[in-house]
Order: sequence, then structure tokens, then C-alpha cells
Amino acid sequence: MEIQKTLSTPKPASKTAFLKTRNGKCHRPSGTLHRNPYLNFLREFRLRNTGLSAVEIIRRGAREWRSMPKEDKLQFIEEAFYAPKKRKPPPPPPAPIPAQPTQMRVAPFQDACIVCPNPCAKKRRRRKARCARRRRPKRRRCARKRRPKRRGCKRRKRRSCRI
Repeated sequence: MEIQKTLSTPKPASKTAFLKTRNGKCHRPSGTLHRNPYLNFLREFRLRNTGLSAVEIIRRGAREWRSMPKEDKLQFIEEAFYAPKKRKPPPPPPAPIPAQPTQMRVAPFQDACIVCPNPCAKKRRRRKARCARRRRPKRRRCARKRRPKRRGCKRRKRRSCRI
């Protein structure tokens, strides 16, 4: 919907389209300011007609908005145009991780580049069987309660060389 500004009454150039108080300061309407001029009109219509139900306010407000001349609508259109866009605030920058003191001593550069006097022992990794049946359950203490031994999966024979 395109509205020409030539139809509106000439107003002094202002950066905002809000109503002005006696002091000349901008009076922001109560309630949230929308980018949709019709919703801004409905907010003011609701303030003028407080005794009506919500359904009646919408019905009468829509009827009045449709019959309203373009000059009157222009005030709400400008108000919506100058409304700030809703944007998500940028995420806060990640907090720097404080450097923790290490137990390593600082040594001058050497060819061997040994920094830690006592190298840590490597953890021994436990190998798991590929087949679930080969994994051994914990043995029970009583021999009578032990399950009979199941036969595992067929083992694949490894060929050392192919001829």
C-alpha cells in the first residue's frame, strides 16, 4: 500500500512521528511500539474505548481504520516507520580463561627439549573384544551357579601370506 506524503498536512520536519507534549518533548505512547501501523492505531483505540470487550474493540477498530482517511493514517505509518527494529542483542564475548600455574619448570631451550623432569606414565588401555560374546562376564564365586560355557563366534583365521 503506497501512500503519498503530499496528501498529509505540512508538519515541521521532525525526527520522530510521536505526539509532542506541551514542553515540546516527544511523548511516546504507552505500550509496545510495533512496526505495524494498524497495531499502533489499535493500541490508542483501546485506550479511548476501555469499556468494550476485546472482540468489540477489534471489530470497531478495524471498521474505523478502514474508513479513516489517508492523512490520519499517515501519523501511525510514520510512528511505525521510526519504531526500532526488534533485534537480538549480540552474545557477550567469551570470558578469557585465566592461566593456571603449571608444575612444569621453565628450562632454557635445549636440543632434547625436555621440559618436565619426570615424564608421566602412560595409561594402560584395555582392549575390548570385537564380538560381544567374547567379552567375559564377571565370574561368580560358587561353581554350581556358574553358567555353562557358551561357544563363541567362529574365529577368522589369519593368513600370514597368500600364494
